[in-house]
Amino acid sequence: MLGDWQDPGVQALMRLMETQSKATIAAWCLNYAREQILPVYEGAFPGDIRPRRALDAAGDWLLGR
Repeated sequence: MLGDWQDPGVQALMRLMETQSKATIAAWCLNYAREQILPVYEGAFPGDIRPRRALDAAGDWLLGR
């Protein structure tokens, strides 16, 4: 959670996001998940490759593969 939606920093981020394409936002989300969330998940569940495969598949789809 970013915090209070009325916070000036959150408002600035929301305005920036409104100027971006859906593909750009999706790419940002995928990169964030790969860099910040996946390592935590894989640390807790090292044998579960499903999240990594899902992120890879979403990335391939986004790139038109």
